[in-house]
Amino acid sequence: MNRLKIPYSRHQRQSGFTLVELMVAMTLGLLISYFVSDILVASNRNSSVSRDLSQAQEAGRFAISFLNRSLMKAGYGPDGALDQPYEPLCSGSAGMCTTDSSSNDTGDRIAIRRTATTENNLSCQNTNLGVADGTEVTDVFWVEDVDGTPTLICRTYDSLNATPITSAESLVSGVEALQALYGISLCDPTETGSRNVSTYLSATEIDSPPSSFSSATCPDGSSAQVSWQRVYAVKIAVLTRAADPTSGAATERGYTLLDAAPYSFDDRYTRQVFSTTVTRANY
Repeated sequence: MNRLKIPYSRHQRQSGFTLVELMVAMTLGLLISYFVSDILVASNRNSSVSRDLSQAQEAGRFAISFLNRSLMKAGYGPDGALDQPYEPLCSGSAGMCTTDSSSNDTGDRIAIRRTATTENNLSCQNTNLGVADGTEVTDVFWVEDVDGTPTLICRTYDSLNATPITSAESLVSGVEALQALYGISLCDPTETGSRNVSTYLSATEIDSPPSSFSSATCPDGSSAQVSWQRVYAVKIAVLTRAADPTSGAATERGYTLLDAAPYSFDDRYTRQVFSTTVTRANY
């Protein structure tokens, strides 16, 4: 049998990639790496934005929930509603009283008065108060900085003695501001049979009513009146932020909370505004 013989040349070599082919392959590899990296960076950025938005929303929901439950108790008494469901305005920034701030700082201070009973002997932090049945207490809510983080704080006081029963405790981290407006019934509900809210006023306006109200008259011919006893609803708004700033450039944004001056920020924090209206249940 004859076999096919392939002549061998000592000059024969195995051919490989040319320089151009190598450069094209490297370029394609770099492009693919770039697009993959860009997708990963975008995915990570979107994940951070979603996380920060979730943190701000969670803080807002918790804050509104705490405040809503407490405002529903305003004026509660086992044998009838209290005459004073909210503590009056004070000029100081601390203590058992309401404060009003229309500037873009940490906001208002809300002081809610109620009666502690055997069935409801809890502080604003849901801890045991340990006070006698029938003791009038005041739950005070405000915002302050705690270790560099804006936080919703509360403290429960003995209403009659104006002494604190609990220490000031953090409720919700990430709450930057709290604002409130109070719904007033200008006419005596016992005369009109209605507790409809006529208008919403700040705490300052309740203590020093606008002159326009002095000339208003009610259906029974009496003059309209403004007082804390006639507060039958409260509008509240909170501004919350994420725990950490997001990546990327700082963005200037503004937020409006009720009657306060606009809040403006030039940073990288994700923020949200939450608001609700709570009708007074005890009267």
